[in-house]
Formats: sequence, structure tokens, C-alpha cells
Amino acid sequence: MKTEKTTSLDKDYVDSIVDSMMNALIVIDPDGLIKTINRATRNLLKYTEEELVGRPVEFIFADDSPFKGMGSGVFESTYLSKDGRKIPVLISGSVMRDAAGQIQGIISLAQDITERKKSEEALRESQRVLSTLMGNLPGMAYRCKYDPDRTMEFASEGALELTGYSPSDLIGNTKISFAKLVHPDDLERIEADIKTALKEKHSFKLVYRMVDAAQNEKWVWEQGIGIFASNGKLLTLEGFVIDITERKLSEERLQYLANHDSLTGLPNRALFMEHLRLALMTAKRHQRLVAVLFLDLDRFKLINDTLGHGVGDLLLKGVADRLNICLRRTDTVARLNAMNGTVARLGGDEFTLLLTDIAQTQDVPIVVQRIVNIFMTPFFIEGHELFVTPSIGISLYPNDGDTPDKLLRNADTALYRAKEQGRNNYQFYLPEMNAKVSERLAMENSLRKALEKKEFLLHYQPQVDLNTGAIVGMEALVRWHHAESGLISPAKFIPLAEETGLILPIGEWVLRTACAQNKAWQEAGLPPIRVAVNLSGRQFQKKNLIETVRRTLTETGLDPAYLELELTESILMQKLEIITSVLSELDGMGIQISVDDFGTGYSSLSYLKRFPISNLKVDRSFVSDITTDPDDAAITSAIINMAHSLKLKVVAEGVETAEQLAFLRSLKCDRMQGYFFSRPLAAEEATKLLVEKKGVSFPS
Repeated sequence: MKTEKTTSLDKDYVDSIVDSMMNALIVIDPDGLIKTINRATRNLLKYTEEELVGRPVEFIFADDSPFKGMGSGVFESTYLSKDGRKIPVLISGSVMRDAAGQIQGIISLAQDITERKKSEEALRESQRVLSTLMGNLPGMAYRCKYDPDRTMEFASEGALELTGYSPSDLIGNTKISFAKLVHPDDLERIEADIKTALKEKHSFKLVYRMVDAAQNEKWVWEQGIGIFASNGKLLTLEGFVIDITERKLSEERLQYLANHDSLTGLPNRALFMEHLRLALMTAKRHQRLVAVLFLDLDRFKLINDTLGHGVGDLLLKGVADRLNICLRRTDTVARLNAMNGTVARLGGDEFTLLLTDIAQTQDVPIVVQRIVNIFMTPFFIEGHELFVTPSIGISLYPNDGDTPDKLLRNADTALYRAKEQGRNNYQFYLPEMNAKVSERLAMENSLRKALEKKEFLLHYQPQVDLNTGAIVGMEALVRWHHAESGLISPAKFIPLAEETGLILPIGEWVLRTACAQNKAWQEAGLPPIRVAVNLSGRQFQKKNLIETVRRTLTETGLDPAYLELELTESILMQKLEIITSVLSELDGMGIQISVDDFGTGYSSLSYLKRFPISNLKVDRSFVSDITTDPDDAAITSAIINMAHSLKLKVVAEGVETAEQLAFLRSLKCDRMQGYFFSRPLAAEEATKLLVEKKGVSFPS
């Protein structure tokens, strides 16, 4: 009895130990049947002991049982639970033998390795993603030693495209180390940057040039960090490098475009002002002079308007090329790496020149005269021989200013003085010039308000028929009666009105006033005559010119036959299709077209034949010396004969003497106007002249 009790207690004790085990225990008999399971097995597989004991061990495996041969060992397999789950397990199997060595069964201990499997799968996926990422990175990931060569310990597949070397070529190779790939001129700089970052244990970001296997230079961007041991010792550097050559070139191109004129390639205003700022700093330090030249091309607008912007642009490029060539070597033109001098284009036909390292003021005219001389040779552009001259204003540091803005402003002021002096010359800035500029600004402000204040008036100069002596027309001439300054010469305010665009509202007012006055004369019963109105180039370029003329005639009630529009030759040299269309429409309305100041511009038979022109006006510069200068007499005679052969009428301007009148009549000139008969008259005086039917009496 005592023995049995002890055995029973021992069995219960053993069962308790087995059930308390963490791993799933299964005892298999020699026939491969499940003999015993513990609690861990029941919990893992969700079967009761009754459901498993006596079943073949294969019943609990998702795949083949590893115990078919009744062998021992450690292996991985997969259990299949009651609810159909596949459970990866790590099994340790031990064969049980009796004293005679006969197999009594197998004890299997299984550990659920589901989480481990998930971790392994996650690790494999991470490695796969990392491998894919490394393979597709636009550059090279690396790990290298922190030694003078930065020898590679790892390089991603992107190394081949970036450096021309495969990872295997780079890893451990001191001959093709990281440092050997860096451009020699950049190596010292980036090593210093890395050293600074590592000292603070910061990441480093570098931009430098790399030289690849084919000796091509590439701009690269690198970001890296230092890997430190727990004791603070630097172990390696890790990071990645990408090729930014295209981006770098784009940035340089954008920077170039931002600082240079797109037409000529010269520096623009912003870069010129920066050069000037640096030049002033240097001049102050070395006590030298700096000269700022403001250059403007005389009559460039005429070339641009007559021959087109294409020719104008080519002319500007030609001017830029000549300026490049003519300046002395130390006055380098538009060269970023040489700060001794700069030529810039500010826009339109305006150029600025910077002359530096000047010892004395007398040195400046030598260079300026060289610039003036290069314009003596004509420019040949698309079959045109073009003569263009410069007007130049000059300011000097420190006498005329100590800031870039002030020097440029004063050079601009001197430029206006050069233009007033007849163009094709240069002027140094003088303080009294500011008074002129102030006067011009004041005039512009007054001019903007003149229409509103009704300060404009028209004077009318009669045109006389040289056969009958009768008045056959009037030319309307605008006058400005300033409230404070009195009458201001048209020679002063008309160019300013053209430049500012104010000529457009002024011109429309002149047209309306002249048409209304002519209609008033007719309604007063006076003999009908034509009134001539000058059109500016700006008016002719407006798309609504025809509409404006038609509306004016309608509102004033004037018959188009009594309106004459005077155009300069430069207007007729603009775009052929536009000129032809506008002139044809005006002619179709019954308006007469005259060419003013004929012979002073680009006189051409082609436009006289092509356009519906009725009259030519011989410029006063020919008429004034017609009786004393054989050349002027010959030119005038040729103009009259040519016009008559084309069935055009000729009007001589500026007739002041009886001798001039007689000579013009001998040439069979059709009409005249000038002080010999009458100066321009106010409307009341012109009306009186028409009422009295005054004219010219010719000797029989």
C-alpha cells in the first residue's frame, strides 16, 4: 500500500511539472501515436487531451511529420491547430529507450516561434526595401573610414552611375578612395567643413565638384553624419551623395539671366550697380578715381521705327561688340571675374560704362574719345549702311557723388546736356546741370496738366498758291501758353510730349480744334480751304487712329476733303502693310496726305509711288539758302521736278524773301508758306486775314 501511494504521488507530481512547462510537450509512442500532451500543447492547438491522445502525430502537423523515422534533433516545422491556424514551431525531439536500448517513444518539446517568424519576415522585407531603395537612389549611399583617404567600407549600386566605379571597385580601395574623387580645388574646403561638423557632432552638408572615372567634373551634394562609439570615439562616416550638375547649371543660367541683358549679353542695371559699389570701395581704399559714363545712341528711335525692331536689335548688339573691343584691357566689359571696368545695357539704347583705377581726370577723355571714334565707322546690318552717333554723360567719384545711385543719376543729367549741345559729344557733370533737370521735370509736370487747364492754343500759318497768290490752306501749329512762363517754344515741349506719350492727347486735341475752326470759317461764309494737321509717329502707331479721325470729322461736321494730314518720312518707313492699310483708308475717306520736311530723312521714290500721297513739303533747310547755295537750289529743283512727274503738289516751307519766292515760282513750285507772307497767326488774326482775302501779288 505504501509503495502504491508513493508512486501515485510521484505521478501527480510529474504531471504537475509537465503541465507547468512553457513549451508544448508531446509524448509519442513507438507506433507514432500521441500518448501524452501538456497544458501548453492544449492551449497552443486548442484541442482537448481526449481529442489528441491516440491519434497519429501527423494529425497535428500542417506538413509532413518530422518524427516518421523516430529520430532526434532540433528542427522547425508547422503545427495545424483545431481552428485551422498554421503555427510555426521550433521542435526539440528526444528518443526514449529502455535498458535494453529498445525505442520506447519520443518526447517532443515545441516552442511557438510565430513572433520570431514575423520579425524575420519584417527584417527580410526591410532589407528588400532597403536594397530596392539603394538601387534606385539618385546617387550613392556610402560608409567610409574617417582617415585622410576616407576609404570606402560600403557603397550602394548608385556608385557606378555617379563615379564611374562599381561598389566592388571602391570598397577597401585606397587608390580610389572618397577623397581621391573630390576635385583638388574643393578638397581642403570640404574637409574643413566635415571637421567642424564632427566636432559639434552635427550632420554635414556639402556642395563640391567630383571627378569621375572618365575625368568628367560633376557638381554633387553630400549629406553625412559621424558614427560614434559609446566612449565618443569616431568610428565611421555614413551618408549619401547625389549629382546636382544639371541643377547647378540651371542655377548659374538663371543667375546669369537675372544679371545680364538677354539681347547683348552685357550686365544689366542690377549687376552694373553691384560692380560700381565694389569699385567705389576699392577706389576709396586706394584713393583713385572712378568714372561712370551714361551713353545714349542718337536718333536710334528713327532707325528702330523706320527699319524695324529686328534691325534695331542687331544694331544694339553691334554697338555692344564695339564697346567690348574699344575699352582698354583694364576696363573689361561685362566680365564677372574682372572688376576693373564694366559696360552694361540699362535698356533700350542706353548703355553705361564703368572706368576704374583712374589716376587723374585727364585720363577719362582719352577713353571717351576712343568710344566716340568707334562710331565713325558705319554699321552694316541686313543690307543697310547705318551711321549712328553717341551722346555721353560723365560723372566722377568722388567729386560728383559717393554712391552708385548718385553717380549714375548725375551721369544721366550730363547726358541730357550732351543732347542739348547737338548730340554726338560728351559732357562732364556740373552741379548747375541739376537746375536744368529740375526745370525739365517741372515742365513735364506742367505739360501733364496743360490740357486740363486749357493752356494750349492753335496758331495757323497760311499756305499761298504760287500761281494765283490766294490763300488755299492753313497749317495748324500748336502753342503752349503757360500760366506763369508765358509762351513756351514747341521746340522745347513737343520732344518732351513725344518722349512721355503726352503727344497722343495733345495731338487729338489739335486735330479736333483745327477741324472745328475750319468748319467755323466755312459756316462764316469764307471760301473753303484745307487745314493741315501734323501727325506724330506715336499717333500713327495707335490702332484707333482711323476711328479717331473719323469720329472727329463727324463731331465737327467738317468734310474730309478739307483736312490734310502731314506725316514725316520716318513714319512712312514703318511696317509696310500697316502703313499701306492706314493711308489707303484715310485716302478713301477723301483726306489728303502730305509728307513734311521732305529731303531730311530717308527720302525714297518707292514710298512716293506706293502710298496715296498728294503733297510734298520741301524742308526750310533747303529753301533758306536756295538763292545762294547751288546745291540747295539743285536739290529743291530736283524735288519739284520729281514730284510733278509723280503728279504731286509741292509746298515750300520757310519762304522769307522775295528772291526765294521768285526762284520757287521759276521752278514752278505749287505753294509756299513762310514769314514772307505771314507768320503763324492766332485764330482771330487768321480769320481776319481770310475775311480780307489777302494774298500775294506777283509782278506781271
